Amino acid sequence: MNPFRINIICSVYQLIRYSIPIFFLFSFLPTVEAQEVIKYTGVVIDANTQYFLTDVNIKILNKEKKGTISDNRGFFELTIEELPTTLSFSYIGYNTKEIILHSGASTELIVELEPIISSIPEITVSAQRMIDTVYKEPYSVVSYEFLENHILLLAYKNSFEKYSLIVLNEFEEEIAILSLKDKRPTKLHKNCLGEVFLLTKVNAYQIVLETDIIQLKNRIKIGAFEDLLEPCVLSNENFLYFYKYYYQGQALRYYAFPKDNQGDKIPFPLIQHEHNIDLLIEETGNRFPRSGDVWDEQVTDQLLQLRNSSYQLAGMMKIFYPKLYAPLVGFDSLICIFNHQESELQYFTAEGRLVKYIPIDYHKHKKWRKKVLYDHKSNKAYTSFDTRWGEEIAAINLDDGSLSETIPIDRAHIEQLKAWNGYLYFLFRDTSNNKRNRKLHKIRID
Repeated sequence: MNPFRINIICSVYQLIRYSIPIFFLFSFLPTVEAQEVIKYTGVVIDANTQYFLTDVNIKILNKEKKGTISDNRGFFELTIEELPTTLSFSYIGYNTKEIILHSGASTELIVELEPIISSIPEITVSAQRMIDTVYKEPYSVVSYEFLENHILLLAYKNSFEKYSLIVLNEFEEEIAILSLKDKRPTKLHKNCLGEVFLLTKVNAYQIVLETDIIQLKNRIKIGAFEDLLEPCVLSNENFLYFYKYYYQGQALRYYAFPKDNQGDKIPFPLIQHEHNIDLLIEETGNRFPRSGDVWDEQVTDQLLQLRNSSYQLAGMMKIFYPKLYAPLVGFDSLICIFNHQESELQYFTAEGRLVKYIPIDYHKHKKWRKKVLYDHKSNKAYTSFDTRWGEEIAAINLDDGSLSETIPIDRAHIEQLKAWNGYLYFLFRDTSNNKRNRKLHKIRID
């Protein structure tokens, strides 16, 4: 036999000899499947203020040295190789939160961290300011408003008596009460004319006081009320002032309407967050100016819908595109707009002519609660900042934009903070109270 052929046969034999055991060896090894890698994105915010939290420590539990931190907008990205798994979010001054990730759940996360709170007494003294309970009866206050020298309370007593409308006089004494067993109210609302309405899911009723009797009059469908009356923010001798949002709340304009209907509405300068508007327009697939001939020629129905939209964002879109906050108030004979977008107090005549502007910077503080309180009785404005144990309030000097010393309110999760006649009013639920009723409190600020 040819020696070359003998060598080939021997080589094939050796290959078969050693390949067969290897084949059987691998056939009995456990099957190894490719792991699924999932990318999670999210944002971490303060549960109370809805502000971004930066440098939050995010860990994958049971995985050493695996995790990340949130950036300066509270945003984070994390790759998960195994489900289910648990993420831990920790930040100084906040309660640690754990979230379990399951297969099939959303990969976009909105994580709200709760500030650490402590138990506090019913009445406290902070910086020589005493907090008093306004109404101590066994009701839980849902909403409240001021009508002339009266305080109106929408309160809930129990499942049998349900809701009641209560009127307190200037000495905070109960002078009238109306049972609302036949209605399902949601809140009280004070319009620009100083009228107070009781709102339900279906109707709005004007609350009228005649001596010591409460009457509900002028029923309006809730949709019409929200469209026509709620956007009105101020009334003076000659004008009504309305607001309108555009571009999903990223632009805001005020209008003055003559009360005698003589003449057209007067527009105030547009307040807008230009960068956010550009991003929203780009999401429609367009890149061009928002006005002028180019706009008129190329505008689409989608862009028109975006431009005229008020604010319907939700989820992470609501976090990244917060609604502009620039309240308008009447100050002496002028109109004052707290234009936080342009960092100015802007003063206009009643007809919308700019008179002066004053720079402000309090809104740039990371603890600012995006809140301006205006006391129409004293013509003073206040703003609020977050603290570890509650809030602190500072008066805004409307002549130069500076702030006064802050007044601490050492109570966490206060609600419906309002300034009226030299006092701050707010609702607070004392968790140490077994009944857990929400009470109306006040603290003097003058």
